[in-house]
Amino acid sequence: MSVDDSGLLTKVKVRPFTSEDELACIRIMNDAMGQGFYWTKVKSLDAQSFRATTSGEALIVAELARQIVGFASIYIPDNFLHHLYVDPAIQRRGVGAALLSAMHRIIGSDAGLKCLVQNKTARDFYAANGWVEDSDIGGRGELGDWVWLRITAG
Repeated sequence: MSVDDSGLLTKVKVRPFTSEDELACIRIMNDAMGQGFYWTKVKSLDAQSFRATTSGEALIVAELARQIVGFASIYIPDNFLHHLYVDPAIQRRGVGAALLSAMHRIIGSDAGLKCLVQNKTARDFYAANGWVEDSDIGGRGELGDWVWLRITAG
């Protein structure tokens, strides 16, 4: 693993998802949700539920030293970032930003996402990367209230 002077990982490669990446993405999603959604018990995903929650979406993975360390899924018709998860062991090291950068290249226009209000870590991450929250709660799901975040291309 290579690290620059600021502590960010270098040599993170973002590429399209392949079926061989599925188990690593499921593990990362389960680990990250278990840590990130600390206020509630989150049901673990299996292969079938992972496929269902990402069905119809473009998936990209972040790879470091041939290991999957994060992924994102994008619903391209709505320019909607549905999922972005990074292995908790290397969060805050540039992997999420690399995935966002690749998402911008894929979408090529304004984008949106929903984030749970209680997930302050994720909201702070998106704010640091230029995303702006709506001032009102967007809705309520099984894990709590969520808010829209948006970014303008350019």
